[in-house]
Amino acid sequence: MERLKRFGITHPATFARVLADNPDTARKVLNLILGSEIDKLVCTNAEEVVGLWPGNDIKSVRFDVTFKGDRDQKHYVIELQNQIEEFLPQRMRLYQAMLTTEKCIKRGEGYDSLRASTIIWITNYDPFGKGLGIYTFLTKCDEDSELTFKGKPFFDGGLTRLVNLKGNFEGYKPEVSVLAKYLRGGAAQKTGLTAELEQKVDLVNQDLEWRRKLMELESYYDRVKRNTAYEARMKGIEFGRSEGRKREREMILSLLKKNVAEPIILDACHLTKEELEEIKLLCR
Repeated sequence: MERLKRFGITHPATFARVLADNPDTARKVLNLILGSEIDKLVCTNAEEVVGLWPGNDIKSVRFDVTFKGDRDQKHYVIELQNQIEEFLPQRMRLYQAMLTTEKCIKRGEGYDSLRASTIIWITNYDPFGKGLGIYTFLTKCDEDSELTFKGKPFFDGGLTRLVNLKGNFEGYKPEVSVLAKYLRGGAAQKTGLTAELEQKVDLVNQDLEWRRKLMELESYYDRVKRNTAYEARMKGIEFGRSEGRKREREMILSLLKKNVAEPIILDACHLTKEELEEIKLLCR
């Protein structure tokens, strides 16, 4: 009997599918992280590439999962970042700009129609080294941190919050720490929201064809890596690197042509979204 690997919540493909398929569960995750009371969420897209406008050379980005609040019309993006990102602040800036441009205002609308946007980054490492569990980023006035506009605290509508799964969550609800432990793969208590997430993970894993494709992709890429390493030793390091990159690009393009989901490719090939987009541009 075929033995299929079970993919947990820490796998990017599982994470994205669980939230996209279950907007109400995603709503509970957002409410816990943001301390908000979102009534209802609608999943607007999963694995969406934005910035591919005709006739320009603007860098595109890919959002893991995007949602829209049913009542407040706010737009939300949730990103799972397992790999260390050298230029994370710059990436955070670009993602917020692209979300605002693509989702928050339409042609012909006035600035008063600009809808608020929130991006949640979930990382299994601390990019800032301060040990905090939550880092919140807002546009602030350096000269006057209590600046107001029209009688209200200044806020341009854009919020970015990073959840460091290995950080200190003192001062937050205990459930936040439980969720963080669960998302980093620890033996967290399976009650409430974490139990609900685990149930959704179990449901996703009932899709045997999905699991089989993930396993085949991981196995295939492992073979490519081993073969590439062997060829590099035989032909010389520099030449081997060049050939290895060429074969990797060809393999990735082949997977894309077969409509393999890009989050699966990113995880199996250990690529960032930007690296995948660069490969696609080089091979056009």
